Amino acid sequence: GKTRGSLFGLSVALHDQTVGSGQYLLLVGAPKEKANSLPQVNETGAVYSCPISTDPADCSRINLVSATNPSEIVEGMWLGVTVA
Repeated sequence: GKTRGSLFGLSVALHDQTVGSGQYLLLVGAPKEKANSLPQVNETGAVYSCPISTDPADCSRINLVSATNPSEIVEGMWLGVTVA
């Protein structure tokens, strides 16, 4: 994860990407990652897509949380605690 204490790597799954490049990816959870571009939310968790390589900088965050609806609680939701 991008932030210290994000628990990056708590959950990991091998994913066979069948559309596009057809490569294998690792889906990596970081359930205590800071919110991405949501000023009213501190911590949502995150899931990263990582090609199988030796460079951790190759990982990119998957945008799964959008601008929040006031009725949705995304703070502390531990996104990425499990991936499959």
